[in-house]
Amino acid sequence: MQEIMARATIKMDTVYNTGFIHIKDSLIEGVFTLDYVHIMLADNTMSLFLKEHHLDFLGHGLVRHRVVPTIFTTHYSHRFLYVPDTYPLCDASGHVLILSLDEVVHDRRLIESILRKIEIAKS
Repeated sequence: MQEIMARATIKMDTVYNTGFIHIKDSLIEGVFTLDYVHIMLADNTMSLFLKEHHLDFLGHGLVRHRVVPTIFTTHYSHRFLYVPDTYPLCDASGHVLILSLDEVVHDRRLIESILRKIEIAKS
């Protein structure tokens, strides 16, 4: 059983967000501030499901929470991700998301904290 936690970055046109990707066997998921990422590698394709949390300030102390799901894909012929490496993916509208896996995290307490944050962001 292979388990890796890596520091990661997501870049899009209007977003630059740092976070973490957790890889355990074929389960790949991560957290970037409040946003959740799930990655699947199958049939020569990498699919990245991004669940973005948006807070809209409506005035008079009112805040609206929205969740915006987006799927990004790219051709990918491997069954695992490399650390470090960079992966460009596109959504159905042609918007580009760049996922960079930067370095492996070894601190066990930090890993446990990140795993709890992934569970919160996933729900």
